[in-house]
Amino acid sequence: MSLNARHLLSRGFGITFLVPSLVPINAVMAQTVEIGAVDVNATQARSGGEMAVGRDAPPGSAAALAPSQSSLLANEPGSIVSEKIIQDVIKPGGDFNDVLKFTPGFYSSNPNGSGDAKGGWRGFSDGQYNVTYDGIPFGDANDPSHHSGAYFPSPFMGQVVLDRGPGPASQVGYAPFGGTLAMFARRFTDKPSAELQFSYGEYGTFTNAVTIQSGANDATGGTRFLAQFSHTSADGMLAYGRTMGDFGLLKIEQPIGDNVVLTGFATYGQEHYNNVGYITAQQLALYGKNYGSLNNNPATNNYWGYNTSSKQTDLEYVGIQADVAGFHLDDKVYTYSYTYPTLQNNGADLTQEGPATITSAKQYNGTKVPIIGVGKNDVTGYLKNNNYRAYGNIFNVSHDINEGLASGTVRAGVWVEHVDNQRFQQYIDYTSYKTYTALGNPDNASYKTWLSSHIDNVQPYFEYEWRPVENLTITPGYKYVSFTRDHNATINQTTLLPLNYQHTYTANLPFANIRYRFTPNLTAYGQVSQGFLAPTVSAYYVPDPSANSIAPQSTTNYQVGMVYRDETITAAFDAYLLKATNFPIAQGVVPNTVYVNGGTAVYKGLEAEMTYAFGNGLAVYVNGSLSSAQFVQGPNIGLAVPNAPRYTGAAGFIYDKDQFFGSFLFKAIGNSFGDNGQVLGSNANKIGAYNTTDLAVGYRTDALHQIGFGQNAEVRFGVNNIFDNRSIVAISGNPTTNLTGLTYGFQPNRFIYGAVTLRF
Repeated sequence: MSLNARHLLSRGFGITFLVPSLVPINAVMAQTVEIGAVDVNATQARSGGEMAVGRDAPPGSAAALAPSQSSLLANEPGSIVSEKIIQDVIKPGGDFNDVLKFTPGFYSSNPNGSGDAKGGWRGFSDGQYNVTYDGIPFGDANDPSHHSGAYFPSPFMGQVVLDRGPGPASQVGYAPFGGTLAMFARRFTDKPSAELQFSYGEYGTFTNAVTIQSGANDATGGTRFLAQFSHTSADGMLAYGRTMGDFGLLKIEQPIGDNVVLTGFATYGQEHYNNVGYITAQQLALYGKNYGSLNNNPATNNYWGYNTSSKQTDLEYVGIQADVAGFHLDDKVYTYSYTYPTLQNNGADLTQEGPATITSAKQYNGTKVPIIGVGKNDVTGYLKNNNYRAYGNIFNVSHDINEGLASGTVRAGVWVEHVDNQRFQQYIDYTSYKTYTALGNPDNASYKTWLSSHIDNVQPYFEYEWRPVENLTITPGYKYVSFTRDHNATINQTTLLPLNYQHTYTANLPFANIRYRFTPNLTAYGQVSQGFLAPTVSAYYVPDPSANSIAPQSTTNYQVGMVYRDETITAAFDAYLLKATNFPIAQGVVPNTVYVNGGTAVYKGLEAEMTYAFGNGLAVYVNGSLSSAQFVQGPNIGLAVPNAPRYTGAAGFIYDKDQFFGSFLFKAIGNSFGDNGQVLGSNANKIGAYNTTDLAVGYRTDALHQIGFGQNAEVRFGVNNIFDNRSIVAISGNPTTNLTGLTYGFQPNRFIYGAVTLRF
């Protein structure tokens, strides 16, 4: 059968997720949702049957209704969130943290209720795991953290998977340290269609999204395109926490002959917001939990007009898949960028109410230089710019071997990427709107940072998925990592001195996985693998980085699990033991600081989830995790890792039958410690357990279709955090050095919204 015919036959069947694009195309249809696989398949072929999820599973089945579920093809612990759940359960316009809210072990915080949020699992925080879209990893150029509000709102997500592990050798990214959060575009459809969604909620929250599908155009050889636009705006739950975002997406697929498929993709977005943040205990006492450190008083550095941000992002790729002489080739060339179209404004110190005039002197050639040009009681702050662009290529090739006991699939490939990054921060007098100058050095002394940084990354890999007998796969693999950072600073952050320094870090990452399918409904797997995380860019903010003695952070992962699926039940259970080494520790007093490898931590725990469908449109869902994350070596020995809840749990009901659908879901997060981790002799930054409960109810009708207007309409009403739980969810700062300087973030307010969707 030709590639084009196979591709067309796959349309309209069940969902395929994380299909290994290195598997020859004639094998793609035989595979479905796979966790911990090569996730570079831009076409997202679908396959029907036992592992379809969401709307592609039989209506009323557990797989159709599950808020989160695993796969019989899982290679490591992970959870899939279907397009149905994104559209029916998650609040309109949410980000990837909202989408993963009810997966086992996941937690996130966003006190403003809109804009950027931070998430994590098992004690791994943003910057310690990969985030990908259609298989392309993206993230900041300093450390691989993410601005969740700057890319890919939920209308742009077809499915999302949470891989709770570094994955196989073929998994790409700068931080397969704790795992991968993978998003995928919505799938192409066979027929032309359009979808309009409008929603409005409390705090002036408005969203609209447009999705247009061309369907397969036989006149142009099967061309299909997907075009989307999304707008969100909100006043924010915190005072003066205004956010707004506009995003567009275009994806085109073109078969060429019988053996080649080309895919083109482009997305563009702009995000604008005011820089609300965590607040001190004193600010809490004065203004309450809905204070985000901003006000309307231009005489203070907390004035919202002195704390504004604009972000502009884009991501483009061209992909090609081809069958050539028994080999399957998959190549994807891409670029993405993150820029500030206007300079970011920042008050000097938002924990201090009032002018917060900067009084500290800067250094120039080792001599303190007084800053001039600031009037008495003037309001001060700093301007910020951070622009980066990445260029990369992900190339994969695979070949099937059919030789009895030696049968399997050989895979090999390489990921290369180059990143350019420019950053500066410059002091400003907001009262006079003049930048600072300094005696003897008018150009440089007004900057607190002025640098250019470049990254060159190469990661080749090799895997062999050995299938000696039916239902058994054994997959050894190996990946080599080479990460080079070239750091050129006129004014280096923290030291305020010039620096030109380049260093290359390398790592060898072996991998082995075994999976056995005991019955058509039951799979077990085991995995041993190593993860990697390049040294923090903070290690370059010292007078002499060559004095550092640090190596890349790494994890050694041991994970086992089981998955069961039938029409009534989807269930998964796993246990893990991870050892993370080379945590960087700063020694000495700024600016005379060096970094050393001084920390080792052990992460261990149990995770489980299950959906049971009663057969009448109703299903019950439950998940839970028990975890421990503690340092076992270094100065923090015996103490808990930051942001590592002792447990998480979720439970609730899902309903979908005929015209009516809805969900009622509860999520609990156990106690943890703030972003500085547990500190010896203090519990001041301990975060207590908290919970939230969400409700969504909806109604579908074809009444408009009956009068000749579109296909169907859908109305949804929802309440997030029904019981208005405002518990502390995040604490920043070190309680042993500045107890009054600790800052707190709270769970966002109850949020009521309504949404209407029209389909044509």
